[in-house]
Amino acid sequence: MQTAILMLIGRLVLAGVFLLAGLTKLIDRSGTQEAARALGVPTAVTGVTAAILPPVEIAVAISLLPATSALWGAMGALGLLLAFSIAILAALARGQRPPCHCFGQIQAKPLGWITLVRNLVFAGIAVFVVLVGSQSPTYSAVSWVSDLSVAEATVLAVALAVLVIAAVQGWFLLHLLRQHGRILARLDALEVGHPAHPERLAPPLIPQILGLPLGGTAPEFMLQDLNDEPLTLATLRAADKPVLLLFADAACGPCNALLPEIGHWQSAHASVLTVAMVGSGSREELREKAREHELVTVLIQQSQEVAEAYQSAGTPSAVVVSPDGRIASTLATGAASIRQLVRDFTSTAPPVKPRPASSNGAQRSTRSPRFSS
Repeated sequence: MQTAILMLIGRLVLAGVFLLAGLTKLIDRSGTQEAARALGVPTAVTGVTAAILPPVEIAVAISLLPATSALWGAMGALGLLLAFSIAILAALARGQRPPCHCFGQIQAKPLGWITLVRNLVFAGIAVFVVLVGSQSPTYSAVSWVSDLSVAEATVLAVALAVLVIAAVQGWFLLHLLRQHGRILARLDALEVGHPAHPERLAPPLIPQILGLPLGGTAPEFMLQDLNDEPLTLATLRAADKPVLLLFADAACGPCNALLPEIGHWQSAHASVLTVAMVGSGSREELREKAREHELVTVLIQQSQEVAEAYQSAGTPSAVVVSPDGRIASTLATGAASIRQLVRDFTSTAPPVKPRPASSNGAQRSTRSPRFSS
């Protein structure tokens, strides 16, 4: 009896995990495709993978509920979990930490050993259900519903509705807090001062308490560039120069105002500093902005997974990583602080002079950006 109850609990846990994973992947189709590519799935079939995987996960979740199909559902869950674990282990062995999108945009964070351990725990539950379920009777997770009275069924429906509402509110609260952090960072940048008042352009105090500690290991990541090619932090550091990671958003006004300077920094300071813009937003919008302002290195994060790994709460913000992969600066928030950060690491480079705009307001193009149309 106790074994059957434990099996039922294990099946419900696995069903909940796979149902949530499948539904969120359906919503975050592009993120699922990017994650599949980052984990080694050939580019030609990432679209098919992103289309097939969510329905398969949902089917596994549903099959875990009836007693007649629970064993097959557990075997399917075990197979998927082992496949995911092998892919994660291979990525970590290569020194890569791409965003997993295991639960869509709810948890679009870089992979880590915690992700692998979590998958192995769920795999252990699946093994228990498979081994014990093949020898012992089990309960159905759906048949008992038909035995409920009207009052009990009403209470169950209300409880489920409350859980759904709480989950939706939690999701909105999470995104609201992220947006609040971005707004605070932009307000901090405005409070630093306007170029008309150079005496107020001192870096704000907030960068001293934000970001990762100096000297700590910089989180590894792998993102796609505008050519759909993967780039890692290790690749950016391969030139044996400091790497400035500049977090921006396509919908951020202060970020867009800084784009001409970013393009100039990437070319004028290329010999002493690698400037990589880590952008959020529409790929096509970022591509157009890169073309207009002659940006060379632009990486695309699906939500804010890399920015969050570096404890950046708003845009624009920036941090410098040393050639040996250590945090070499405090987190700079706002255009004024970022300009100062660039000056600090390019003291021997020529001063920043944004290129003049052409008569129609677009930047004159003197070189070809490193991405395809």
